[in-house]
Amino acid sequence: MMLRKRGYLAEGSSSISRNDVVDILARQFGNKDKSRDYLEGWVASDNFKLMDVYVGINDLGVTHGKTGNTRSSGQPIIVDRNTKMVARSYKGIGGAAPDFIVLDGQNRVVAARDKNIRGTIKAYVGNKIASEVKKKNEQAKKVFDKIDNTVRDFMNSPTPGVHFGSMKRYVSSGLMTSGEFDRVRAKWRKKFSKQGAR
Repeated sequence: MMLRKRGYLAEGSSSISRNDVVDILARQFGNKDKSRDYLEGWVASDNFKLMDVYVGINDLGVTHGKTGNTRSSGQPIIVDRNTKMVARSYKGIGGAAPDFIVLDGQNRVVAARDKNIRGTIKAYVGNKIASEVKKKNEQAKKVFDKIDNTVRDFMNSPTPGVHFGSMKRYVSSGLMTSGEFDRVRAKWRKKFSKQGAR
């Protein structure tokens, strides 16, 4: 059995308990003066399993993640049911609170989204939402595969008008960053300017 300090996870843990999550919440800067009962109110699940989660799923809510925060503990994030119905969705647009909330690792989620909206992040996911998160992951994978196919078709076409329009819609809907869009366009220009020079 691996010994660990209260509130810190053993390296390589594939699952954690509700008590582990509450201990981690108690260590967070803004929670130092909060009671254990208050912190337990944020945790809906009894146990949490390690899985990959797409950072771009809109139901993955954060309350205060900061862009540009590059510090990373290397620990997986912790995701559970949004029992308090707070946080904002990925797009940050009004409306209902998202179904899931990042209890620990919000800056890591925001940084991962800034880096690659279609990427995944390791997460301890609560047992009460695991099947829903798996379903959202499957839906996200289909959408992200479609985007990757559009980018591939754009790069292989000397007249990519329809693909260009699709990529612009992906940018406006938050499924592709404007930086990624600009990089793809620059690669396309470079590729076809060389072919035209022959």
